[in-house]
Amino acid sequence: MKYRLRSHFSHHPLRLIILTILGLILSLNIHPLPQVKAEQSIPTQISPPPHSPLPTPHPITLVQAGKNHYDAGQFSEAIQVLQQASQTYESTGDSLKQAQVLSLLSLSYQKLGQWEQAEQAINTSLSLLETVPEENNRIHAQVLNAQGRLLLGKGNAEAAFETWKKAETFYKQVNDQIGILGSQINQAEAMQALGLYRRTEQLLEQVKQELLGLNDSPLKVTGLQTLGNVLRQKGDLDESHQILTQSLALAQQLKLSKEESELLLSLGNTDRTLSKRAQVFNDKNAAKTYIQEALNHYQKAVTTATSPITRIQAKLNQLSLLIEISQFSTAEALLPQIASELTPLPLSRQSVYAHVNLAESLMKMSLVSSNLSSVSGQSSFATNY
Repeated sequence: MKYRLRSHFSHHPLRLIILTILGLILSLNIHPLPQVKAEQSIPTQISPPPHSPLPTPHPITLVQAGKNHYDAGQFSEAIQVLQQASQTYESTGDSLKQAQVLSLLSLSYQKLGQWEQAEQAINTSLSLLETVPEENNRIHAQVLNAQGRLLLGKGNAEAAFETWKKAETFYKQVNDQIGILGSQINQAEAMQALGLYRRTEQLLEQVKQELLGLNDSPLKVTGLQTLGNVLRQKGDLDESHQILTQSLALAQQLKLSKEESELLLSLGNTDRTLSKRAQVFNDKNAAKTYIQEALNHYQKAVTTATSPITRIQAKLNQLSLLIEISQFSTAEALLPQIASELTPLPLSRQSVYAHVNLAESLMKMSLVSSNLSSVSGQSSFATNY
């Protein structure tokens, strides 16, 4: 009996799509941790027409704009306005406000992988704090939190842990409960990186109880989200799912669209990990259920996303999961959407990882396509012979 295995998708259109997108990725000359010069990340400022001077924005307005850009994943734009705010505070001699802005500037540089500029900003911030009264403990803590994030990003988990301990001390001096909990969650992340799993578990249990006791607020949502993500990384999948679900419900109640989409993405990631655990135990029904829940959460994240990077991350996770479960035609349909949305993203660590993620998925699709073609050819040859 003659037969021929059919490919799950047409090889020639897929090959064209893959080559086009890979060509785009290669043309960007992207590396996993780009060291981009500062001047390259700041758009050229357009000079106003003669005799039409533009009013200088208030530094508070600039700082808020910087935070908005940061939350939207527009880190180059955040750097531009935060530099302006820093210069304004410097010109007025407000060292405390300048130190605070420089810590935000350091975080923006970190997101772009510009470690030298990030370190310079945080060192300047710390130097400025030495010139102001010590009772400004909250700002000291904020700067130390940014420094801890820099140290962890550069692979120095032990120094990051010690820095976040100092931040916690400053928050305690002003009785900032949210700040304390945030510093403790950061410490747990550093301890996990150091392999101190038992201490991590003890600290996270303490943090969880205190977070759940807080009044409903955006900060509570963020704290629970961070906790849920750390629990997933630690392997406590059921508790991660429970915490993230609670945080999502609260975000929806408070109408926090940005946090809602991020939580849907986090829940999808936990669902996906739960499906892998079910497969290990040969629980096919549970694995199938978790996979479908993951796809649903990713799709909802795409629909509700207010940030382009969150939307593209959700689509990339959809793509890789669809390839994993052999839904190739659906995966292929996502490729043009992802390519068109990925191209205009500003350069950042997140966008770099997104390009790498896409390249990995494309290679998997290409490999599967080649294997299916090979099997089809072998079957046809054997039958015709």
